[in-house]
Amino acid sequence: MMHGIGVFEFACHLSAERVTAMKVLCDLQTWRSALFIVGFLLPFNIRCAFADTILKGHRGFVHDVAYSPDGSLLASAGWDSTVRLWNSSDGKLVATLGGSSGHEKYVWSVSFSPDGRYLLSCAGDHFAKVWDVANRSLVRTLRGHRWAVRHCTFSSDGLSAFTSSSDGIRMWEVSSGEQIRHFDLSAAAAIAVSPDGSTLATGH
Repeated sequence: MMHGIGVFEFACHLSAERVTAMKVLCDLQTWRSALFIVGFLLPFNIRCAFADTILKGHRGFVHDVAYSPDGSLLASAGWDSTVRLWNSSDGKLVATLGGSSGHEKYVWSVSFSPDGRYLLSCAGDHFAKVWDVANRSLVRTLRGHRWAVRHCTFSSDGLSAFTSSSDGIRMWEVSSGEQIRHFDLSAAAAIAVSPDGSTLATGH
């Protein structure tokens, strides 16, 4: 049995119009109970501390959630092809990023730039998009993947973006949208960049 303390983040789809975003600080020994209780939205405090916000608006599953660096906004990636921005303090919808400039298929992942200026999203339409958070507008579309883009993230300096798909991982220059490098790693489901930018970790 595992021991110790862990932090878990959940985006639990509970109905067609409700998603719960949670950060749970919990003793790993209570993992089974915590997961069960969170799934049914029941309050609990058995060796755990948590805060939750119920956000209503997406139609269908929510695949990913991300907080802005200052914690004021929460972004969500939806099965309804939209990216939504929420006020983290009261749970109210701030903006829906979609429409003619948005994704055409389900959105898999969202990530804020370190300075909070941009939001990166990627979807089943093979594209990743860079959004201006303040103006709620599309900055540019990153084109190059041949399959659904499953995960995206920024480098620690915010100058580069990384996206993963079944055709590999691509590194992009945020300012121009140009592809910098292609890593031939198939079926990478998750990616993370080290704080110093020297190492790229992938999950398969």
